Amino acid sequence: MALNDIEENNMLKSIIKDPEHYFPKLAKKTNYQYSPLLPVFPVSANSDYSLISNNNIFTDSPAPYWKKFIDKTTIEHFKRRETIYLSGDSTENVYLVMKGLVMLSQLQKNGIEVGQSIEIPNCTFGELEVLNQTYRVQQATALSDCQLCIVPADLFDRLTQKSAYFSRNVAKLISQRHQRSDYRQACLALLDVPHRLAKLLLEMANIIGYKDDDGYHFKPCFTHQDMATLIISSRETVCSIMSNFRKLKIIDFDRKHVSIIDIDALENY
Repeated sequence: MALNDIEENNMLKSIIKDPEHYFPKLAKKTNYQYSPLLPVFPVSANSDYSLISNNNIFTDSPAPYWKKFIDKTTIEHFKRRETIYLSGDSTENVYLVMKGLVMLSQLQKNGIEVGQSIEIPNCTFGELEVLNQTYRVQQATALSDCQLCIVPADLFDRLTQKSAYFSRNVAKLISQRHQRSDYRQACLALLDVPHRLAKLLLEMANIIGYKDDDGYHFKPCFTHQDMATLIISSRETVCSIMSNFRKLKIIDFDRKHVSIIDIDALENY
């Protein structure tokens, strides 16, 4: 027999108070320790459930919100360079990044594409147009193979109205994106192209890189044209500056890896 909302909430509260009573075998087998900020059921780190619940818009949200939310979303995969949506498209969904990188950009009147931001796992995008009830003002492109959780606009709107945790996290998300956008605009206005490229390489190393004794390394998931789009330049200029950085022994690169050999030189370039 199906439970109504009140009965379901009461059952969830009972499980939260004493999960071992309801799942004794599971608790022993997994050494599961309950936290009120995590899903009631233990999940593997790579499960879809875990990848969605780790998103920043759910920070500090109580467990009962998870199940209803996930049941009403879908998961889609996008190939590298695939368009997720275009400027002017209708606003039907909000997107949670589970895996991969997404570039948000805007096409100027002169036809030049300007990169606005790079969205990484645990980030959310597309929410502003949903809240403002407008058409898309940016376009979203997969920089790498991506796995996204698709949230219907009406579900996102209901959660924003009903959950104080959710509303606060969405407001924080928008504020942080505006801060990053302001910083990026300041860099574009005040720095020349080599300095802008240096900042981008440092950002990529921080987002997707790792460190060892030889420096910082990351696997480039975007082309020189993508880099040019993000710093408002041309592919030829980016290639020339990258080659110059290599001559100065600041970086090294090939088709599969970029290595920052002298991080201090790049930061102070």
